[in-house]
Amino acid sequence: MAPGKGARAARRAASAALAGQLSLMAVAAVATVGAATAGFPCHEIASASMGPALPQGALVWVDARAEAASIEPGEVVAYVAPSGAVVAHRAVANDREAAELTTKGDANAAPDAAPVPYGAVIGRAVLRLDGAGAALAALRQNRAGALAAVGAADAALVAAACLPGRRAREGAARGEGLREGP
Repeated sequence: MAPGKGARAARRAASAALAGQLSLMAVAAVATVGAATAGFPCHEIASASMGPALPQGALVWVDARAEAASIEPGEVVAYVAPSGAVVAHRAVANDREAAELTTKGDANAAPDAAPVPYGAVIGRAVLRLDGAGAALAALRQNRAGALAAVGAADAALVAAACLPGRRAREGAARGEGLREGP
């Protein structure tokens, strides 16, 4: 390999890795914040009650524009339980006169004990991403550590992508490359 080609290749690889990381961060921002702004908030599946259809640790996007009265039996609905937790269970009945849903976790033997009033319904589940909820929960638990790790990785990638190669360093030592004004 010619002198300097390995360093250039390393800088290109670091630059590509940094661009890839920034792209993933942009996609994650759009998928979470952008989707929520458009009426599709995402929620983590925290228990196994909906397995295997919605495994624990999945991230689920919900169509918050869906009216509770339009939910049909068999559809997965997200709602706020009396405890304040967000729950995603399958609707088994929709009592439009009483304005409430009967729900059941797929892994549960019986329907949930209390019906879900329409006012507690967030919306209809429309998309899932397995494992992403667990990753999001881990980031929430140790936000400072996650930010420090990403920051250190970014600093290393930027340094690798921006540091001059051997030829530029040798030229600078000889006074080449720096020009006075016109």
